[in-house]
Amino acid sequence: MTDIVSLKSFGTTLALGLAVLNLLTMSQLMGWIKLFRLPSRPLKLWHKRQGGVVLVGFLIIAYHCLTVVPNAVFTPRVIAHAIFGGIGLALILSKFCIVHLFPRLGRVLPTLGASLFVATVGIFLTSALVFLLSLVGLAERPEY
Repeated sequence: MTDIVSLKSFGTTLALGLAVLNLLTMSQLMGWIKLFRLPSRPLKLWHKRQGGVVLVGFLIIAYHCLTVVPNAVFTPRVIAHAIFGGIGLALILSKFCIVHLFPRLGRVLPTLGASLFVATVGIFLTSALVFLLSLVGLAERPEY
């Protein structure tokens, strides 16, 4: 069980890092910051490809959350994690569908993206951060 939990924590931490990069790339594309020395076209492609990686990662981690650890103790942390996870999956799937199936709805993508970033932070705070802090003795090991 520990190996799966470690992998899920690593994956969630990686997803948070990619979410931060996606926030920065989109902030530059929107003209709010000037951080990367890339033109808009490769930056858009980078943002899109990275989003696909996050989608696949979220689906793999969610699968393991629901199948490998199905008997979790329903503490407030676990309930919050499940809520953030469900919202995060719904948001990333919505973004994917809008980009690929309903491009006319593109005007809502920045709002969905910002909401997805908040959900990803919530997922990290209620899972991987607690696990990582438990490794250094700063938190109790989460019950799974």
